[in-house]
Amino acid sequence: MFDDWSEFGVFWKNGPLDISHSELVAEAKPFHEAPSTTWISKGEKLTEVAYAGL
Repeated sequence: MFDDWSEFGVFWKNGPLDISHSELVAEAKPFHEAPSTTWISKGEKLTEVAYAGL
């Protein structure tokens, strides 16, 4: 049987890959603030902070 993922199988021997959140890059701050700023400017209420994982 042909398995396209066979060469990647070594990554998942003990379960899924562990991926952690990294610190935000200072240059990306305007990009991360843009959705909240836009949402508030449209008169909507900001109820959660997506980037904080809440």
